[in-house]
Amino acid sequence: MNGERVDTAAESDRRTATTASDAQERLGEVVAVVVEVAAEAGEAGTYTYDMGRALTEVVTKAGARMAAEAEIRGFAGGWREAVGHAEARR
Repeated sequence: MNGERVDTAAESDRRTATTASDAQERLGEVVAVVVEVAAEAGEAGTYTYDMGRALTEVVTKAGARMAAEAEIRGFAGGWREAVGHAEARR
């Protein structure tokens, strides 16, 4: 092993959990902002059905992107771990 550190399964799981936790936190922030915008529009009397659909789409798309990013990071971490173990066996 060329002096590289090999992640353990526990480290990989912790990193994946942190990534998921970060994604949940970011999505929570997006939802909070969307709710704030909707509330302000409601108070101003400008909230419409179309605005509600658009705000829902913002949350949906942001959530999908964050989930995909978290999945890619988790896969990359697992891949690095597998390669590290394979190199360690050489």
